[in-house]
Amino acid sequence: AAAQAARRFSGSRLSGRFSGNDFPVTHSRAAEPVDAGSWRLAVEGAVRQPLAFSHADLFALSGAGQEATLDCTLGWYTVQSWYGVSLKELLAKAGADPGAFAVKFQSVTGYAHILPMAEAGQVLLATHVGEEVLEHAHGFPLRAVVPTRRGWFWVKWLERIEVIAI
Repeated sequence: AAAQAARRFSGSRLSGRFSGNDFPVTHSRAAEPVDAGSWRLAVEGAVRQPLAFSHADLFALSGAGQEATLDCTLGWYTVQSWYGVSLKELLAKAGADPGAFAVKFQSVTGYAHILPMAEAGQVLLATHVGEEVLEHAHGFPLRAVVPTRRGWFWVKWLERIEVIAI
């Protein structure tokens, strides 16, 4: 069946569509399971007020959602409905510098990726895929959904977002 799966412009084959957590798992360095009770997401850098959000805080803010395609460079893609909090909302709460040029997403593993601020408004910080809370393998408690980029920008196990200005 995989040999018959539809291909995307990237050459990747379809592997899961609106299937919640049931899509392939890819990571180069897996995190240990994250304790939602002690975990915090820091929003800092070029902001008026650095903030830290608990898992419960993010659930209280949740409400944003979007359909997005996760296209992995290992040759598969999945189309899912993702739910959580918009990055734009958190940056506004922290008072991000309007002259900032980028945001850096950092995982509990140390993995990080930088995204131009021009794309930040499209980023969703996902707590759910479909109707399901993200599983650990898919980035619980929080992962970046970056619809403008391939999968390696979709940082899992997020713990820090840094706003970068000159």
